[in-house]
Formats: sequence, C-alpha cells, structure tokens
Amino acid sequence: CTACPRGRASALSGSTSIDACIKCAPGTFAPQAGFSQCTNCLAGTYQPIAGRAECILCDPGSFCARGTSLPTPCSAGRWSDKVGLREDANCTETAPGFYTTSGLTEPTPCGG
Repeated sequence: CTACPRGRASALSGSTSIDACIKCAPGTFAPQAGFSQCTNCLAGTYQPIAGRAECILCDPGSFCARGTSLPTPCSAGRWSDKVGLREDANCTETAPGFYTTSGLTEPTPCGG
C-alpha cells in the first residue's frame, strides 16, 4: 500500500499508487501522510494553494472563517492589527473621531 503524502488524501484504502491521492483543495490541508480526507483550515487560518500540509494565520486587517482559502477584510468601521481573527466581530470597532475603510490595520483620525 502507498500512503498519500502530506497535502494529499485518498478515500481508497489499500491503494498501490500515489495517483489515487488527490491534492487538498484551497481552504483545506492534510498535515500528515496517510490521510483519507483533507481537513478544513480552522477559523483564524486560511490556505490559498491546493496540496498543502498546513494553513496560514489570518493576516492583520482581516478575519478567516473555517475552511476559507483567502482572508476576508475587516468591514468598514472596523480594523485589526492582530493575526488569526475568526470573524468580523473580532475586528476592533473604530472609535469616535477616527475612520477606517475595509481591511485596515489601524484607524485614521478624522480631519487629519
């Protein structure tokens, strides 16, 4: 039998060829060899490339839902300088006297 390498999976048990192994889709991963199915990236992480063995922490100014292939920018009126946010509600609300557009890592003073 041939175990699928990291970043690939196969539901076919007893396979004798790596050709039966399918690359994990973006938003999923297989951290070890021999996985029968790929796992969704956890909330707070993402993976844009197929066939990977790990997910990436979500970027500042964005959040990542479970199984996502790309970060989603914090909505206008919110910001974040932290990595690994799971939802828009985790982004910081902009304080009065400041403004933010989508995806920012810090607020900007009004009239400045």
